[in-house]
Amino acid sequence: MVNDDKPLLQITKEGVIAYGTPWDGKHRLSTNTSVPLKGICILERSAKNHIIRLDSKEQLRSAYPMMVQQTHKSSHPASARETMELIDRLMEAVPIYRLSCNMEPEAAKVAYEGMQGYKFSK
Repeated sequence: MVNDDKPLLQITKEGVIAYGTPWDGKHRLSTNTSVPLKGICILERSAKNHIIRLDSKEQLRSAYPMMVQQTHKSSHPASARETMELIDRLMEAVPIYRLSCNMEPEAAKVAYEGMQGYKFSK
């Protein structure tokens, strides 16, 4: 576990790197490490486990508001604009998924296989 709340992200020409920080979430899970970020998955509750990769239209409609909500907010207009530009770059750099899932262990399998490119849905 890199960080159970909001890791730091670095966007480079080669991709995105996620860094653990000492400011973790309610479960107190974080590690002083870095890993390549291969995708972002937005979670929602559902009776049925399924995952889809969002196209650019869906990213703007449903993922962008979630990304803004989960990002540091600045009261300075110039800093807020820079944050929005970073969100744009992030969403161009990694695939975005929506996982609709229940609390069953199978949800993890659906997420893993879906993000690996398999067609799997139950």
